[in-house]
Amino acid sequence: MNLNKYKNELEKLFLSLCAIPSPTNHEDERLSFIANWYADNGLYDFEIDNQGNVLYNFNVKAYNPIKLVTAHVDTVFSSDTNIVPRVSDGVVYCPGSGDNTANLAIMMMAVKVLSDMGFSPSCGVIFAADVGEEGLGNLCGVKSIIGDYGVRIDEMIALDLSYGTIINRAVGSRRYKIEVSTKGGHSYLDFGNDNAIAAAAEIVHDLYRQNIPNGSDTTYNIGNIFGGTGVNVIASNASMLYEIRSENFRNIEVMHEQLIQILNNHTETGVSISCEIIGERPGMGNVNEKRLAALFDRCLQALKNPVWENCGYRSEFNIIPGSTDCNIPLSKGVPSLCFGLAYSENHHTLNEYTRLDSLLPGLTTLVNLFENL
Repeated sequence: MNLNKYKNELEKLFLSLCAIPSPTNHEDERLSFIANWYADNGLYDFEIDNQGNVLYNFNVKAYNPIKLVTAHVDTVFSSDTNIVPRVSDGVVYCPGSGDNTANLAIMMMAVKVLSDMGFSPSCGVIFAADVGEEGLGNLCGVKSIIGDYGVRIDEMIALDLSYGTIINRAVGSRRYKIEVSTKGGHSYLDFGNDNAIAAAAEIVHDLYRQNIPNGSDTTYNIGNIFGGTGVNVIASNASMLYEIRSENFRNIEVMHEQLIQILNNHTETGVSISCEIIGERPGMGNVNEKRLAALFDRCLQALKNPVWENCGYRSEFNIIPGSTDCNIPLSKGVPSLCFGLAYSENHHTLNEYTRLDSLLPGLTTLVNLFENL
């Protein structure tokens, strides 16, 4: 299928989206753009749900099964990050361009292409621009969609990251905020008082020497640490953000128990420690492996479309577990896959970039995947 007539429009859409800040939990401006773009293009079969997701519906009727496609709207960058896209030699340099703006633009343009083709699937299909995928968004967008439609969703595809990566297993996670409090005091006059930063450092020391379950892919990380007020003040407060990840829910529980034991070991007179779970993502549920394999084969066939090789991209795929929007449906037994439809690198950094010549192959891939559904 030759979709060249959509090429310039797709690139313009992509660059427009790149320039709109969309930090997690603050996606309103980009969501408004998406809804207006659909309306301006005569695409009226969309709705905005209670979570703010923009859902475009094809043949979604009461009780018919639904195939869900998502592209998350949020990025990891704050609203004051310079996200003005810079184009050089066919490459767009912009934070958030690959994760996940390019996939979002491709999904939106696929809605237009399929509508122009008179797409009328036998089942329901929802293309969702969803919120809260990154960080402490805790997958709130897709969680809301799955909650609303329940068992009617029989499979899901999340468009995310770069072409060449396929995520077929869910890595669960649990995030914590740990706070340490002490009396503190003057660095000279009160020398010897407990220092919250020193106590927090001892906790970090023990966390990084704990055992992980044998033979597992379980990981842990201290992502941020804060505390104190000045060089001449014994710190009375310190806090840190800590996470655990694993495909296996039981391993997360084992690591949780170890965390609590470590914190208990450091609780003493003069030192107060609190621990709050601030985010949680489920791992794998009881998924029908035959149905998951069938979805994988269908998507892989579409991803190996010759249009990629015609643009110089090799059809080699890195198949890995990961933490994506698919965690929610996979935890509930719904066959789900995550893959990217544009070539991008340096995700989650200020040096992130996306190749413009990969947008049209991505669009062709997605349309081919659904046109004969």
